[in-house]
Amino acid sequence: MSDQMAIPGFERKERAPKTRSQLGSRSKTKGKVFERLVTRKLREAGIEANRGYWQSLGGGTVPDVMVEGLWIECGHGKAMEPRIKLEQAEGYTATCKLPVVPVAITRRNREDIKVTMRVGGLLTLLDGHVMGILAAKLMVTMPWEHFVGVLLDRRTEAKESASFEDV
Repeated sequence: MSDQMAIPGFERKERAPKTRSQLGSRSKTKGKVFERLVTRKLREAGIEANRGYWQSLGGGTVPDVMVEGLWIECGHGKAMEPRIKLEQAEGYTATCKLPVVPVAITRRNREDIKVTMRVGGLLTLLDGHVMGILAAKLMVTMPWEHFVGVLLDRRTEAKESASFEDV
């Protein structure tokens, strides 16, 4: 449209994001398939994960994929924006009674899976506490394999500390 002359009064308006009911059935299916893939990959890595499939049945607000201590929102598409999915997860976690770390797991078509979270959330997963207000605002995006490594390290440390308490 850049080579065509714009007609006054007919400028293109920004569209609001589509709601779930406005998405096509292919898009919904693609999202479900991606949520199942994420759940399966987490389980294969030895992490207990379940898909929050009852969200579409009117069962209230639940994460796309459930892992203890995390609120995971998934997205897969041509122009997937991890920031938008992370903000969606943060919006849901603001009303949670339990402390959870919001996480966005996204993949653009024919690209690798990326995981996005706030630096503060990553620090919480690594050592259990957040340092400073800046950590709560900055985002970090990492490859899937690094995220799984962080979760496995967290699980290993929890088991070791539990075994020390038993002694």
